[in-house]
Amino acid sequence: MPDWIWIAANLGLGLPLAAWLIVLAREVARGLIAIAFGFRLFEIQLGAGRRRAEFQLGPIDVALADLPIAGTTIARSGAPKRHRLARLAMATAPLLPQAGWLLARLFIGTPPGSAPLFEGPDLLACLDVGNCLLLVLHSTAPVELPGGVRTDTRLLLDSALGRADSNRAARSNYYTRLARHRIERADVEGARAAVTQGLTQLGPEALLVTSQTELDATELSSVIDQGECADRLSVAIKSSEPRRQIERASWTLMEHMRQGFFSTAPITIAFVLLGFVQADRLARSIETGMIGLSDRAALAGDVDACAVMENRWQMWSREVDPWLPPGEADLSRRHLGLAGLARCRSDLRTAEQHQSEALLTANAAGFSDPAKLFRDPEKWLDNELRMALLLREAAKLDSKRNSHREALVTLTRAERRLSSLRGKLGLLGEGKDRQLAGERLYKERVELEATRLRVMASMTAR
Repeated sequence: MPDWIWIAANLGLGLPLAAWLIVLAREVARGLIAIAFGFRLFEIQLGAGRRRAEFQLGPIDVALADLPIAGTTIARSGAPKRHRLARLAMATAPLLPQAGWLLARLFIGTPPGSAPLFEGPDLLACLDVGNCLLLVLHSTAPVELPGGVRTDTRLLLDSALGRADSNRAARSNYYTRLARHRIERADVEGARAAVTQGLTQLGPEALLVTSQTELDATELSSVIDQGECADRLSVAIKSSEPRRQIERASWTLMEHMRQGFFSTAPITIAFVLLGFVQADRLARSIETGMIGLSDRAALAGDVDACAVMENRWQMWSREVDPWLPPGEADLSRRHLGLAGLARCRSDLRTAEQHQSEALLTANAAGFSDPAKLFRDPEKWLDNELRMALLLREAAKLDSKRNSHREALVTLTRAERRLSSLRGKLGLLGEGKDRQLAGERLYKERVELEATRLRVMASMTAR
């Protein structure tokens, strides 16, 4: 399938799925840290923006929102001990699974960006991309996302640089949430006891006073009364949550521009980094397409089209190679295509030079990494078959120059290489891979034999 189809599929389907998995891991880590500090979990929201679904998971309210770029876990405690430390730990907890994934990929030798997005469906590659994007977003942008969800850096700053009474506000929030939670479960006396305990410990905090007023003003003898009281407490809780001091509706143009810059800069940086990581693979993919066009122009014998393709290769080498130098195998394929273009223009001297360069670079690709044979036998097989193809093309060129004996010697070298290759097919294991390799080897042998017959016929005719 074309590369762009796999890129679209991975970015359109695989990346959102990976993002939801990462957000889930982030909020699970935050929840575990909160429990470790003795906090009580009240609510977990996966995603940012408008909520689309809500349900209860035991004593925890769970919500799903639109955008899989962040989440929030609301955990509170009424105890003053280690309260600020726990909030700081909860702010940084989501970075632990993300950094762990990154380190694990580096440890096993497959760093993010090593898996391409255009060779097939690959959830691991999508996880790498999504993890890097969210890591950059949450570690560099101190902003509030849609739906009141804040990035990790914003949470960390709010926790570390908050007002002196921020811990008292968070503790009063705990008792009010506990009261609402108990009212929703028809435990009216437990709700009154929670608010009373909070007032005893913290004094007349505004949220606790509002909660007591709501409880006293409602009879709470029916399920309807209890539900309405719980809703009013929810409104009071949300109004007490920290928000921007400047409401969005009253932002100036400069404030909109500043917030827009902070919101989009991390994503922009992440995409630039992703493009940098995948730039080499994209360049090689473009080269593959150019080689296909070159081969078609050479087979058609279109001299003008061959000249155009040679000019394009010259521009590519001048503009791209200094920044993204090709490997030996890629350079070998390029010179093979250039040799075909030179033959199309009847420039046998230039064709011979490109043919020699193709042989040298392909041979260098085989010896530059001796472990390639065992680590990646398929790439090694491709390189060996390319060597045989290059030798066959060199023999054709020798035959055109009436150097028939040299052509036969070159063909003999290619046949010996194929014989050696046949003895190592066992490295591919059993099954389909080995069968396909055998078919490719047989096809190359048939081509070599046909080339030998043509050289012999040309030699006899002379």
